Amino acid sequence: MKDRLQGKAAVITGGGRGIGRALALGLASEGADIAVLDMDGAGAKAAAAEAGDMGRIAIGLKTDVTDPTQIPSAFKEAVHRLGKVDILVNNTGIARYAPFLEYSYEDWKKSLDTNLGSYFLCAQQAARNMVERKRGKIVNISSIVAQVAMPGSVAYAATKGGILSFTRVLALELAPYGICVNAIGPGPILTDMAQKTLGEEDRRAREAMIPMGRYGVTADLIGAAVFLSSSESDYITGQTLFVDGGYLASGVSKKF
Repeated sequence: MKDRLQGKAAVITGGGRGIGRALALGLASEGADIAVLDMDGAGAKAAAAEAGDMGRIAIGLKTDVTDPTQIPSAFKEAVHRLGKVDILVNNTGIARYAPFLEYSYEDWKKSLDTNLGSYFLCAQQAARNMVERKRGKIVNISSIVAQVAMPGSVAYAATKGGILSFTRVLALELAPYGICVNAIGPGPILTDMAQKTLGEEDRRAREAMIPMGRYGVTADLIGAAVFLSSSESDYITGQTLFVDGGYLASGVSKKF
C-alpha cells in the first residue's frame, strides 16, 4: 500500500541520520511532505533533498531541539513551507554509557535535556498547531530499555522509560482534540551509534537474545511509524509498539 500519508505534513526530529533519517524518508515515500530538524544542518538538508527527489515538499532545518528559543521558529518555518503540521516524530536522542557509580551528572542532565526535554518542547509546539484542526499524530521513539535493564545505561534507560509515561499522559490530555499519541520501542537496531558503542562480544551476546536471529536495521521501523502516522491508527492512542525481533517476548538465548 502506498500514499497512506498523501497530503500530510510531518516534522521529524533528529532526522539527519540513523533512525530519524530512515523514518523521514519512509514517511515521504508514503506521500508526506516533511521538515527535518537536526543539529547537523547538512544532514537535515541531505535528507530533505532525498525526499524532494520523491516529489515531496521537504525542508531541512538546523535546529537544537533542546533549546526552547529555537523550537517556535523551527515550527513556524515548517508551517510556512508545508502549510501545517499533521505528524510529529520525536526521535532525537543521545546515549552516554558508564557504570552508575562513575556516571557524571553532566551526562545525566544532557541525556534528560535531549531525550526528554526535546520531546516535551516539540510535542507541545506541534500539538498547539494540531489542536486548531482537531487532528494529529505524535509518535515518540522510545526503546526496549524502557522495559529491560541494561548495565551502564542509567540515563538512557531512565529517559526511554520516561517517554512511555510521557506518551500516555499526552494521549489522555490530547484525545479530546483528535490527536493520537503513541510510541515505538526499537529493539537492537544496528545504527551508526550502535556500531560505535558496541564491541563484537556485546553484539554477539545481544544477537543471541533475539529470536529472529539478527539485529534490526533502520528500515524495520518504517512500517510502524507509517502505521501510527496514518488514518489506519485513528483509534489507537497511548500505546507503545515494540519493534524488536521478539526480544522482549523471549528473555532467553536462542541458543538454549
